[in-house]
Amino acid sequence: LGADCEVVGEDGERRAAHKAVLLARCQRIRSHLQFIESASVGAKPSSPTPPPSFTFEALSGGTLLPFLLYIYTDRLE
Repeated sequence: LGADCEVVGEDGERRAAHKAVLLARCQRIRSHLQFIESASVGAKPSSPTPPPSFTFEALSGGTLLPFLLYIYTDRLE
């Protein structure tokens, strides 16, 4: 509920997530978002911007959900 971004695995699997949680818990996502924001400084949006999507090429369908569960719960179960 209330997801505002997506996490994408190497196989194209997509999972909805909350950007604030990901930013608080994952350095790679913070770096990625800072890069995107710095590249778009001064750019005029021509249309509504889609929600951010974070691709993890090292995560496949079998590891994407456990990764997100760890990010959200700090548990490896």
